[in-house]
Amino acid sequence: MKNKIIFIIIFSIFLFSNLSSSESAIITLEAENPVNQKGSQGIDKKAAASCGEVLGCEFGSQAGHYAEYEFELEEDLTSVYVAIRYARALNGTCWLNIALDGKLAGRLRYSNTGGWGNKEQDYKWASTYFQNMEAGKHLLRLTVINLGTNITFPQIPIPKSPVLDLIGSRNDKNCVGHGKNVALYTSMPSKFYYATHKLGDIFDIVDGTTVNWFPDHVLVTPDVNLGSILNLNIDQIIISKEQKEQFKKQKPKIKLIEQRQVCVTKDDVVVSVVHLFNPTTNPIIKTIEIAGDCTKSKDWREETGGVKITKRQDNFVILKDKNVFPNILDDGLTMAIGGNLEPNEMTCEPAGTYLLKY
Repeated sequence: MKNKIIFIIIFSIFLFSNLSSSESAIITLEAENPVNQKGSQGIDKKAAASCGEVLGCEFGSQAGHYAEYEFELEEDLTSVYVAIRYARALNGTCWLNIALDGKLAGRLRYSNTGGWGNKEQDYKWASTYFQNMEAGKHLLRLTVINLGTNITFPQIPIPKSPVLDLIGSRNDKNCVGHGKNVALYTSMPSKFYYATHKLGDIFDIVDGTTVNWFPDHVLVTPDVNLGSILNLNIDQIIISKEQKEQFKKQKPKIKLIEQRQVCVTKDDVVVSVVHLFNPTTNPIIKTIEIAGDCTKSKDWREETGGVKITKRQDNFVILKDKNVFPNILDDGLTMAIGGNLEPNEMTCEPAGTYLLKY
């Protein structure tokens, strides 16, 4: 066995969108008053809701739950901003499909807010953009989607490989591949093996749910956690040309959409190419943090232990785990973590852990 693993991270940034804004809110809908809904089992009172009530009471406990709302516009609109005020005390990132008059118009992401809505701080805003809405009557439908189904994400322009592509294009596999001694399986968190030794999550920039699998690489996203409980409480829905004054103080943080192209080379090099998509026309500052921890690594007997060492060498972190086959690797397993950018910050303690910031 060789006793070194090298990790590489490469960054690419792609920008797209045609977002614009103009004037004030046009429609405000109370979420607890849909014209049709499936999922809510009754009235759900919440002290900090806009009218003291939310669409909740088990709403979102199953994929396919939906709520429909009728509204009417007096004029044609372009670049319309649709936002929901919601509360959610559960972890995990989940999604709603947003349909207008029976046609899918967008997808909205929601996550943990810290509570179910009895306190003002329990609420966050989540938003999506419609390119246009015509004047007249409309039906808006919010549907909780199953994260285990095929979800369309912005696709990274990866060079085509006709042979590999024929046997790839799957989202149900998490085996990234094997080098000489290293095996990697993606999940939240990912799983690293050095032969039969479980290394733990030593390189979390490969963590994520499989979006697309090919024999030579796997495309993952950290923004989806399969198996999440999907519940949420929705307070209000606002349709506007720009963000209304009442929620500018709680302006939804628009996140870059992140995808990671991950592979393992034959020489035990794990590569993560990070692709960032900006869903707006405005610049967004993004800090990428890469962390690892080998303090809980386990041998084939599921036992932990051994000396752990972390130190800096130029732009790389050197991580050593002396619990990995101590009778064979006299100096332990050495792992080098870094990339093609100089980190803004590097933390090498406590021993056996590290944190890089770009």
